[in-house]
Amino acid sequence: MDKPVIKITISYIFGIILGYYLNPSLYLLFGGIITLFIISIVLLLLSQKKLITLSLLSAFILIGFLYYEIATYTRSPRHLVNLLSNEKVCLTGVVCKDPDVRRNKVILVIKPERLANFTNPKGLVQATVYNPSFTFHFGDRIKLTTMLYLPKRPKKTDDFDYRSYLARKNIYALGKASGEEVTKLGRGKVNPILGFAMLIKHKMIEIIRRTMPEEASSLLLGIMLGEQKVLSYKLRQIFMETGVFHILAVSGLHVGLVGFIVFGFGRKILRFPRKFTAGLTIFSIVLYTLITGLRPSVVRAGIMAAGTLSCLLIDRSSGIYNRLSLACLIILLANPKGLFDVGFQLSFIATFGIIYLTTYFDKCFRRHLPLKIEEEVKSQHIRLYLKPLFKWIGVMLMVSISAQLTIIPLLSYYFQRIPLYSVVANLWVVPLVGVLLGLGFATIILSPISLSLAKLFGGLNSLVVMILIKSVQLISNIPHASINPPEIFRSEMVIFGYYSLGILFTELHLLHIKKREKVFTEFRI
Repeated sequence: MDKPVIKITISYIFGIILGYYLNPSLYLLFGGIITLFIISIVLLLLSQKKLITLSLLSAFILIGFLYYEIATYTRSPRHLVNLLSNEKVCLTGVVCKDPDVRRNKVILVIKPERLANFTNPKGLVQATVYNPSFTFHFGDRIKLTTMLYLPKRPKKTDDFDYRSYLARKNIYALGKASGEEVTKLGRGKVNPILGFAMLIKHKMIEIIRRTMPEEASSLLLGIMLGEQKVLSYKLRQIFMETGVFHILAVSGLHVGLVGFIVFGFGRKILRFPRKFTAGLTIFSIVLYTLITGLRPSVVRAGIMAAGTLSCLLIDRSSGIYNRLSLACLIILLANPKGLFDVGFQLSFIATFGIIYLTTYFDKCFRRHLPLKIEEEVKSQHIRLYLKPLFKWIGVMLMVSISAQLTIIPLLSYYFQRIPLYSVVANLWVVPLVGVLLGLGFATIILSPISLSLAKLFGGLNSLVVMILIKSVQLISNIPHASINPPEIFRSEMVIFGYYSLGILFTELHLLHIKKREKVFTEFRI
């Protein structure tokens, strides 16, 4: 069941990578895909199953190749790249992302409807409006006068390539305007589901700000919704140095905690039926995914969680690698350029590492980690409480170590910094994040019922936020909380070698464990 989706996803990714390095004709790729599908039909009639598989996987390689070429095609005369000039132009379009509001400016992502004499140009525009005269919202139709330009290329190859970063988000032009140069034209055509999600998001922000102090609410909004812009630079740096910055970037951890809170509350507190609770949890996860802006890491976790819960609804089982591959395929079908996004790579590789290495650690240490402390405990009641506690700590350690081992090469390559105490920090921080999210959602739900009760929960959450900040600061003050890796670790070949050797060693060791267990079993018999 797992193999077809995994093979298709790997083939499609390989095609995208080929598209990154090569630049063939689109017609040649399209013709190759049609030819391979015709060959597959002929082979099906001839009952050549192995050759059919090879032919179809080759077709998916070309599909990945083609999708990437189409996504990065900028030679059209109506593409924004070919419409830029050194003069101010009149741009009319719709705000298609949630506005990024700063102190004296607002950053808008606009889907153009008209640019000078061209209608519906391809690509998005990111415009910065200084001292705006009014408030912008998702879906506003606006008109502004600005000079559009491309961000500069980095001077050094190691520097951050902002132009490529924006292009992966389909943004191909930047603009600046004052508040007087922008006019609102009403509401434009937007996805009504996304519009509804944005309304809920802003209502959540309003409630959190009303029920909590400024610093605490800023951190909670960063954790709940990924609103990092409200956090101070110093606080962001502390979280990054201690290796717990991931809690500020909405990811699979947050989706998992949301699903756990909703499912646990529905089953344990409200006593809903299992299938009804699973459906309610799927709805909550989908809504949370929309509210947080359809980030790749959240979409990945959302698809995997929804797949798992859907299996509960239809009483079927599904492999976890199958769900991970399907999530990856769906995201890359929507945006092939996302493969080269740092967040996408960290999310999927960390998830794969957690799944793969926790299974490995469990098989390695299952027979070697008996809870000997139980033998020293006289009370049966204490023993019953200790066993789940040590089991939980063991699982958390395995998950944290697995994630850290998996993403070390990427942290070295992209950020030139490796946190040393992140494994220990996450043992404390992750449970606190669960408490923060639970109290945060309780505050939001109780706000329409009783503002006083909501403020009480907000006050409790502020206390937890303070404990979290103090804990992270304490860890960051430990000498050598993070290190700068040698230059050699910033090589693509080193990264490839790290993962290849890691998987090879793991598989060989697992094979050795299986042989040893087989010999031990035969000896006992």
